[in-house]
Amino acid sequence: MSQDSHSATRETMKTDTQASPAGQHFRTKRPNVVYLLADQLRARSLPAYGERQIATPNIDRIAREGIRFSNAVATCPLCAPYRSMLVTGRQPLETGHVINNVRARHDEISIADAFNHAGYRTGWVGKWHLYSDEQREIVDFEYIPDGRDRLGFDYFRAYNYHTQFFDGPLCLDGGRHERWRGYETTGLLQYVDEFLDEATDKQEPFCLFVTPHMPHHGGAIPGGRLTQDASPNGRLAPDDCLRRVPAQPSLPANVPRELLAEATDCYRDYLAMTVAVDDMLGAILQRLQRDGLLDDTIVVFGSDHGSLMGAHGLQPWQKRTPWEESVSVPLLVRLPRGRRAGSTCDALVAPEDLFPTLCGLCSIDPPRTVSGRNQAAVWLGRAGEAERQALFTYCIDDALLTETTGSEWKGVRTRRWSYWRCLDGSTALYDIRADPLQLRDLIASEDHRPVVARMAATLERFMREWNDEMKPATEYLNWFEGRRIARNTYGPLGDPFKEPDWSLL
Repeated sequence: MSQDSHSATRETMKTDTQASPAGQHFRTKRPNVVYLLADQLRARSLPAYGERQIATPNIDRIAREGIRFSNAVATCPLCAPYRSMLVTGRQPLETGHVINNVRARHDEISIADAFNHAGYRTGWVGKWHLYSDEQREIVDFEYIPDGRDRLGFDYFRAYNYHTQFFDGPLCLDGGRHERWRGYETTGLLQYVDEFLDEATDKQEPFCLFVTPHMPHHGGAIPGGRLTQDASPNGRLAPDDCLRRVPAQPSLPANVPRELLAEATDCYRDYLAMTVAVDDMLGAILQRLQRDGLLDDTIVVFGSDHGSLMGAHGLQPWQKRTPWEESVSVPLLVRLPRGRRAGSTCDALVAPEDLFPTLCGLCSIDPPRTVSGRNQAAVWLGRAGEAERQALFTYCIDDALLTETTGSEWKGVRTRRWSYWRCLDGSTALYDIRADPLQLRDLIASEDHRPVVARMAATLERFMREWNDEMKPATEYLNWFEGRRIARNTYGPLGDPFKEPDWSLL
């Protein structure tokens, strides 16, 4: 099915939607979706999850008027793996996005394709990180070509990856690009408004992803902390955001003394950048409310993974680890008409579940390519078969860029337990309910032998299910031809530039 065919289908679906209310879940017109995805924001740095050193009134509003999820997990805690799961509803072991800086295959059927097919207008504004040109080094700006490299989004005002937070470049259409004005969280609002203007003018339901970088520390300099030469104040956040955070924020007890000074300085920027994201969410909520759209819109706030900020003796910019600072991410959802306002959901949520669940909430059939679970019933308060009892977690070194190895791990995360096994054979077990800072490793505890055995067996089952094994990161290099994904865990894949099999949609 061509993109023109998708447009024609959208017109038909729009007419059908106007004729009969979709929304078997909401008894209203088919709901819109606005998803704000922050980068590298761990759950515990938000007041909604326990942080008391900053105020985030807009994120708190989503928690107050919606659902706070306490077990949303970045199962592969790295930017591109998470984003690929969100956009495709599939595991990185399926899509090949086990590392950053590789190019999405054109034959993936995306969440944009599914919503387009159902009559929605779709948009992506901000960081993409699912494309890469053929350069082995990270470049300042890569133009993401029109067409399938954008995986079906109607409106695309994005950049692949850079850390130019002030006046940064992004892609337009037709090979053109421009710079937003000012700090990223305010500069991108111009494009949010442009998308919403177009969608409301056409009276189409819409699905919009807003993906600013913030907050951070880390990623621009391999093995080092970020710098921002273009910043007017020499820091990574605007002055008005820095004024709203402590000059010397405190850190949890799992940050060792030798890292406190550096981690504290980084955490000041991190909290200020979190405040900037909260301001951005507030502007979007204000726009939706002004236009009378808020109560017909599913608003989601989340993040792709966390950051260690010195915890467990690791550098502030590190992620990729099984520690909770890396894998535990915020997920807050405001449903139309205040459904489930003020509730907490402890269901395990994997990133690949988000695509089919949003489809379920909007009465859209997800494509048959999706391997995530439709948890719409769980989100609406009806426990059942869709609930997960355990999640498969893993991460490998970025071997394509560095050809390094040694920190690979695979694990299991449940509501209570976090278990993992490293490439060197070492294992760990933590009771994250009783010990949220993970100060006591229970792997050698006689009392916990049954838990260790159960977790080890679950990990083996996951690895068999996904045809996976514990192996050095360098053994994944044959998955890629340049930056193009050519294999997955099951073997060679076809032409990476082939159109999707639209019959699966």
